[in-house]
Amino acid sequence: LKQVGAAGYRQMIADDMRLSRMMADRVSAHPELQLATQHLSITTFRYVPIELRDRATTDPAVAAYLNALNQSLLDRLQREGQVFVSNAVIRGQYVLRACVVNFHTTAADIRAVPPVVLATGRRIHAEMRSAPPQ
Repeated sequence: LKQVGAAGYRQMIADDMRLSRMMADRVSAHPELQLATQHLSITTFRYVPIELRDRATTDPAVAAYLNALNQSLLDRLQREGQVFVSNAVIRGQYVLRACVVNFHTTAADIRAVPPVVLATGRRIHAEMRSAPPQ
């Protein structure tokens, strides 16, 4: 409070929430990314290959595959270090969780996340295709 005052903290929180909404908008713009939630400074989403999108919620084998795919995706993203997201399980779906809480986070940082997630998700899906759900 001494450094930026109450108004400064309110502004930082508002900026985090704005960036989180931006993340949700960027995720929603990609057919291979599925937005799960956006609230306050948290956006949750998952990678869903286009060919599985129609069966993502109706086929238990596809649902299990998508959970495994996104778990592998999170692990790879964290190990490679280009972006950092955590995870959540929402209604049985393993999702990526982007939480904006650092006042150094910029719109450029937010714009960088979807392309990295897409490229990494596509690579992992290609690797896992040897046993795709039918």
